[in-house]
Amino acid sequence: MMPESVRKSLRLGLINTLRALNAAHRLVEARQDELVKAFADARDQGFPEREIARLRGEAVGLGFDDDQYTQLLHHTGWTA
Repeated sequence: MMPESVRKSLRLGLINTLRALNAAHRLVEARQDELVKAFADARDQGFPEREIARLRGEAVGLGFDDDQYTQLLHHTGWTA
């Protein structure tokens, strides 16, 4: 049987990890919304489509995979 103090400590650690993950998830969602808005604004302002296509390499270099970038373009109205 696990001592009560160990159980409580582990429980608190798990709760804190869940809180941290939730906060990180909310931050990621906010940043994703900002990214979508930035791409849509660029499109609306006439940013060249060829530049959006060239940004794919930069995005992949920053950790996006090709499918994620394609999905971002789809959500923001780009066809590149």
